[in-house]
Amino acid sequence: MPRPRTTIVNLTTIWASIADITVDGVGRLSLPLPKAQAAQLLAAGEAAPFGKGMATVLDPAVRRATQLDAAKVHFGPGWERTLSDITQGAGGCTH
Repeated sequence: MPRPRTTIVNLTTIWASIADITVDGVGRLSLPLPKAQAAQLLAAGEAAPFGKGMATVLDPAVRRATQLDAAKVHFGPGWERTLSDITQGAGGCTH
């Protein structure tokens, strides 16, 4: 029986890449996210609608969620490589 593939992960490199996220109007995110920055993210976003049957509705009594425009979120240059390394280590999946 073949041995399972062993992958060594450099957690410091992964953390540095994951932590490199900026949001327009908020700045670079700190991880773990402090309450003040969470409040800034909420202020930068807008109420998120949801699907109800065939309709898209906005009802804060049912769903209190915020969405950010993807154009406001920026990932550092290490994200693509880190994601690739993680998926390769998870059995060769690709994105």
